Amino acid sequence: MDVGHRQICMEAQYDPKKVEDKIYQLWSESGFFNPDNLPDLANGKKRTKPYCIIMPPPNANEALHLGHALMTTLEDILIRYRRLRGDITLWLPGADHAGFETQVVFEKKLEKEGKSRFQFDRETLYQMIWDYVQQNKDVAQNQLKRLGASCDWSRNKFTLDPDIIKIVYQTFEKLYNEGLVYRGLRIINWCPKHQTGLSDLEVKYEDREDKLWYIKYPLVGDKDKFIEVATTRPETMLGDTAVAVNPEDARYKKLVGQKVLLPLVNREIPILVDDAVELEFGTGAVKVTPAHDATDFEIGQRHKLETIVVIGQDDKMTTVAGTPYAGLKIVEARQKIVQDLEAQGFLIKEEPYRHSVGVCYKCGRVIEPMVSEQWFVRIKPLAERAVEAIKKGEVKFVSEKYEKIFQHWMANIRDWNISRQIVWGIKIPVWYKTSVGSKMEAVHFNEKILCAKLGLKNEAEFDQFSNGFGFDDRNIQWASGRKGEILLYVGYIDLLKSKGYFDEYWVEQNRTDKNLSESEFRIGEKPPEPIGWYQKPDTFDTWFSSGQWPFATLQTTKAGDFERFYPTAVMETGWDILFFWVARMIMMGFYATGQEPFRQIYMHGLIRDKDKKKMSKSKGNVVNPLAVVDENGADALRMALVFNAASDSDLPFGEDKVVAQKRFANKIWNAARFSLLSLEDFNEKAKTKFTAADEAILKELEETAQKITKDLDSFNFHEAAQSAYHFFWHSFCDKCIEDVKERIKEPVSAEDKATAQYVLWKVLGDSLKLLHPFMPFITEEIYQSLPEKKRPALMVEEWPC
Repeated sequence: MDVGHRQICMEAQYDPKKVEDKIYQLWSESGFFNPDNLPDLANGKKRTKPYCIIMPPPNANEALHLGHALMTTLEDILIRYRRLRGDITLWLPGADHAGFETQVVFEKKLEKEGKSRFQFDRETLYQMIWDYVQQNKDVAQNQLKRLGASCDWSRNKFTLDPDIIKIVYQTFEKLYNEGLVYRGLRIINWCPKHQTGLSDLEVKYEDREDKLWYIKYPLVGDKDKFIEVATTRPETMLGDTAVAVNPEDARYKKLVGQKVLLPLVNREIPILVDDAVELEFGTGAVKVTPAHDATDFEIGQRHKLETIVVIGQDDKMTTVAGTPYAGLKIVEARQKIVQDLEAQGFLIKEEPYRHSVGVCYKCGRVIEPMVSEQWFVRIKPLAERAVEAIKKGEVKFVSEKYEKIFQHWMANIRDWNISRQIVWGIKIPVWYKTSVGSKMEAVHFNEKILCAKLGLKNEAEFDQFSNGFGFDDRNIQWASGRKGEILLYVGYIDLLKSKGYFDEYWVEQNRTDKNLSESEFRIGEKPPEPIGWYQKPDTFDTWFSSGQWPFATLQTTKAGDFERFYPTAVMETGWDILFFWVARMIMMGFYATGQEPFRQIYMHGLIRDKDKKKMSKSKGNVVNPLAVVDENGADALRMALVFNAASDSDLPFGEDKVVAQKRFANKIWNAARFSLLSLEDFNEKAKTKFTAADEAILKELEETAQKITKDLDSFNFHEAAQSAYHFFWHSFCDKCIEDVKERIKEPVSAEDKATAQYVLWKVLGDSLKLLHPFMPFITEEIYQSLPEKKRPALMVEEWPC
């Protein structure tokens, strides 16, 4: 059969800039990213098996980095592979509002402009961040497209979408109604710079060289006798309410039950026993400050000790600390207290002491343990179900290494603080009862509050009281009074304006044993009644909402998506958010739906520079992935990232690796161009008779396809990529092309030429399929020129085995 000569339209050299936008448009217009539009298989069989990946939503606060590029590449490989295998594939994209992270980024932006977040009321600041995030979301989406992400953009979600927020509220209410959420006075990790509480996971620990001070606490009734305590934080001693020793410590048995006189304060406090005291630390006797140490707080709860707050949320000493320490910064107070202890004969000695210090993971400021009323998830029951799921194999880690780490962490998990004192995020749906003219007490404060900034609005009225303030609650959400450590919350948003502030405000009554606390509250999206209820400005920890991402997205996209695609196939993400996110998704997924959120977990390594150092802006070694794409093409970057992407290892990255894959892309192009020129008169149905060399290359092709299939099924991305690379370069180019080109150019018979052409066509076509998940742009472009192609696009072809 004479098929004539085809015109081959391939440029002499491969230019990614000319190809990539065109090909992505072809994919977009095909509609094949959407699982509802996928064509049947070539043999007429229907696609039946759903395969879904929920994209870890990139933070909507800045451009994508190389970590995002790796995530995008690995997940796109899985989706393209499963699509070629005939599955109904859904890769659901999204963006994360990234509460605290985004607010920190935006505050840095304001600082560069000479501004502060405290210059704006909550409503204005929220809107400013919203506008900033919307712009970045669009940028990030375009960057994902440039990397070749074959997501279904019609199902794109955002963590602040109203329907997502509604599900988050429903989960919170369910947790509360079942006794798994509670409001409690606890020690939290307070960041003085960002003015918010942080979860334990958001605290980094650094080894630091400090001092250990040994202090005399004289016994009441006999000042010549004393108990010696050691502390790294003498400034907190002003809030001590006991001295504790271990019950097994024979040295102090006769002193237990006696009292000591607290130095500098002259307050009597008891000596008690508690198992939490470490025998080996210092002298074995420790000061107990329930307001400023997590262990001390628990000791205080067990022994019903008073809680005295001497350090405020602004990192300064409170008025309760007394003269002359009130108002001093912590470091200043420490120096002053040590001087006074020495002057009054209470300081025994000081010595160097190396210990671990908690700091904010974003700004590096030392974390201040602070007593605060917060919302917590009672996490143990949720953790037990998650651990059971791992043991039963309902959820499987690809790497046993991370399973062991997961199990260890879950066994030691603590209740989760889910409230944050920031503007950007989902407000906690709790409404507090108030009444007209009701009084709210100022806590831990006993002086004038300067610039209280109690804003006014038309119908709102404020009255000053000697120990607080009253208000008409029409249109009121909150008002904030602040000087130093105090924040008085009565509601927010509607009241703050640029005028109408009280410049001074007198608070006579001092409270040392409690925080502001409302006895009556309700859970819900809206207040129970139009008036008489207000909402605090606290927001959810961003991980509380993103922990619900797999089911919240599928429940809010298209009708039937949840039933069809949940549980999802795999969660692919970086190992650094195993606890932040993966563990919480498993817990929240089982709790909210009764099912696992995903069946497998693949954790990729972090990208380092070529010297294996962490990438950071301060080190100047951060690589912009889009700049690499502009220079080398998306396929070269993708292949470079995946070529060494072993699950348990971090990835050293150098642009020399990308250049090497750019050369490979050019090799693919040149080999394909030669092949297509040799196939201008190819007829798939012509009679063939294979030589031994033909059978050998076809067998090797089959074995390579089987190996790549096995590797991709096992998430061995690097091995699959290397197999595809080596087969194309060394088997197809070096052997196959060399064997058939003379047989096509100067054939010994029509049958042998047809056979050589068939082998060339078959091996090239299947090689494109095998390479497509890794290098989708160049393979699709070549496929569009391939004779006798079966499908409108390579992305919906059929896998070779």
